[in-house]
Amino acid sequence: MKRSFLPVLTINQMLVVSHIVLVVMIILGMSISRFNYEWQLHVKQASQRAEDVLLFHVKHVSLWVSGRNYTTLMLPTHVNELYRHKNLLFLDIKGISDHQSKLFHVRYLRENKDIWREDITLADIEQLQLIKSRFEKLLKLTPESETERRAKLDYIIQKSAIDYNEGLKSLAAKKQFSGFSIESITSESPYYFDEQLNQLHMSVPLENDNAGRLWGVFDVQELASLHQKLLVDLIFEAVLAIFISLVLIVIVTRRLVAPIKNLSKHMREEIENIQIREIKERYRSDEIGELARTFILLVTEIQFQVRDLKQKSNTDALTGLGSRHKYVHQAEPLLKTALLSGRNFALIVCDIDNFKSFNDSYGHTEGDHVIQAVAKAMLDTIGRDDKCYRIGGDEFVILIPDYVKGSHLIKAENIRKAVQHLDLVFNKSTEKHNLSISLGMSFIEAIDLHAEDIDFSSLFSEFFNKADQQLYVAKNRGRNNVSSAKFILRSGK
Repeated sequence: MKRSFLPVLTINQMLVVSHIVLVVMIILGMSISRFNYEWQLHVKQASQRAEDVLLFHVKHVSLWVSGRNYTTLMLPTHVNELYRHKNLLFLDIKGISDHQSKLFHVRYLRENKDIWREDITLADIEQLQLIKSRFEKLLKLTPESETERRAKLDYIIQKSAIDYNEGLKSLAAKKQFSGFSIESITSESPYYFDEQLNQLHMSVPLENDNAGRLWGVFDVQELASLHQKLLVDLIFEAVLAIFISLVLIVIVTRRLVAPIKNLSKHMREEIENIQIREIKERYRSDEIGELARTFILLVTEIQFQVRDLKQKSNTDALTGLGSRHKYVHQAEPLLKTALLSGRNFALIVCDIDNFKSFNDSYGHTEGDHVIQAVAKAMLDTIGRDDKCYRIGGDEFVILIPDYVKGSHLIKAENIRKAVQHLDLVFNKSTEKHNLSISLGMSFIEAIDLHAEDIDFSSLFSEFFNKADQQLYVAKNRGRNNVSSAKFILRSGK
């Protein structure tokens, strides 16, 4: 049996295979680039044909705009000439006349084989009506014998009537038209292709002195079928490239990707939850094995440091009591566990009386000694299951997660007495100083308590605040005493 070559491949060899995949993706990218190039080329060719159509009309249209000659422009012969361009859906002619410097604006719509003045206004219509009426009056006043004059006036009246009717027609067409937008055409890009409607917008300048432009909209449905054909070709090439890529990915995954993904999975785990024995890659003899073994060394060192830091963060360095960090993480779960187990729970907040003035008199070093002595007195007094924390300065919190009726009050009083009976000597003097603390207690009894309906986060916050309020009550009563209050759970809490 032939031995497979895959197990002996190195990472470098695997990278060669990965580069093959990269080449395939480059080919795919080139196919897309070719598609874009060919598509833009066909669009440009269509725009060139559209531009040729408009340029064919530029010369004579420029003359009509220059002389503001609406009549010739709107003759049926010219409309038929525009209609012969089957792809021309819409034409907008706009400019300023050279002689009068007035706006000239005419539009043509293939759908209705219609052409109209876009610059016509109601005032223009009324003016045409007045002209027609004035010449009709002149015709009535002209004797029958002046045949030549009457013929001229009759011609003017007929032309005025035609202009008036055409004006009404233009005004109606102007109101009804709600067609095309020219916003996408700029001087840098004289054409715009609307891919949704398969329409090409093209603009070319006029040749008259005051300038102007022809703007045409052309039907380019043939580009849609061409687009479809190019897209099918691209999809075929893409599918072929993807198939080749998948074959290579399967090969590479067996040797390179899967072990790296496994290592990555371990790296995403919490550092304390990483199980070294589950990292099988450490037995490999290639670069991945070296990476796994280095990772294991790093994890082992970090786990040791994390355990050390956790121990330090959970312990108050001065007193050896639980730290504020430990209190924040333990207090609420202890309350929840007690209540769900049907046990009573008490919380004591206390601080050293007049500690600030003591610090000011004896210094912070002696103040630290006082805090240490008070902390030891508390530890010697509380029960085995009780928890004691220093949460800052001279402030302490004691949690009593279970007590029989009345024992929590006795325990608080014993703590107060233990501190009061401390005889401390400061600054090497023989004079002894008595200390005292004030304690505020809040306690809750689990009798008939539906703990499963409680929001424990908000409950604990109110529970602590209750004890803190009792501490201030004790202070206001002259210090060196215990003030306690039962916490009443409100309905819906």
